[in-house]
Amino acid sequence: MRELARSDVVRELAMTGRVFSGAEALTYGFATGVHADPLAAARSTAKEIAARNPEAIRAIKRLLNAASDNDVAAILVAESKEQAALIGSPNQIEAVRGAMEGRPGRFAD
Repeated sequence: MRELARSDVVRELAMTGRVFSGAEALTYGFATGVHADPLAAARSTAKEIAARNPEAIRAIKRLLNAASDNDVAAILVAESKEQAALIGSPNQIEAVRGAMEGRPGRFAD
């Protein structure tokens, strides 16, 4: 919790055990969104991610997972390596081609 919300909010919630609403969770940074149909929203997001270059999605996951354990310089080096591996790859070329042609990419994975 302390990485998501301000210290005073975390302390108040931890010390009181107060139950809070979805709207409050959103304002505190504990939730990404509040939706009338959460399953439909989750499926829509999953579909959007699945339509992206799978190699780029995996690179993003690696970088975000490594971010909390490394300093800024190490993350910048890791990002440069990930970009070098992606640029010019068949899936990256397909992503650009699909965007230019106004269609979803057709990725090999």
